[in-house]
Amino acid sequence: QALRMQVRALAELGRKAAVYALVEGAVTKDATGWVRYEAGLAAVGFHDEAKAEAYLKEAKSRVGAKIPAEFLFLESRVAILARDFPRAELALSSATVQQADFWDGWYELGRVRLVLADQVRAQRASWISKAAEAFAVVVKALPEDPNGHIGLGRAALEEAKMLSADSQDDRAASKLRDAVVQLEHALEKAPDTAEALILMGDAQLRLEQWPEA
Repeated sequence: QALRMQVRALAELGRKAAVYALVEGAVTKDATGWVRYEAGLAAVGFHDEAKAEAYLKEAKSRVGAKIPAEFLFLESRVAILARDFPRAELALSSATVQQADFWDGWYELGRVRLVLADQVRAQRASWISKAAEAFAVVVKALPEDPNGHIGLGRAALEEAKMLSADSQDDRAASKLRDAVVQLEHALEKAPDTAEALILMGDAQLRLEQWPEA
């Protein structure tokens, strides 16, 4: 635990070389891989893809047969750094199956699925729906957390755009109203959240609510 805290502290100070040196000197003191897990998170923060991948691999090799949800979350961060969003989605899906109350994992899963909705246009509707499902888990568990509401609002807005492009105007308007409701919840809890304000303005413009927008 002390070594993990040291790695975390050095990472927060941006001391990349010191983090790597500490980890390399702790070969016999990291039997379960948690020090390398912290080092992997640090490497992601340093945008060092090669080191992050190496520490992830070493952490997994030490932890045993059951990979902790946190290690799978790290794998998703490494995958995102490499722009490998299918791998990130798989890692986060596995993490949330393994630990159903891993709320950060559910939130990130929703975000990754929205990225896949943009990347895999042939499956856009499916990925948006799956993203909304992940954000809904967060909202149900943490109704006072604005991030889940922002995620649901973004998913509804993206679905509305897709429906509008398909000339399904009534359904699009319904989804835009859903987005506004979720974003209102978010802004009640965090009034100055830029992402929520931008999304709200977009939804209101599409609903032709000019004064509100």
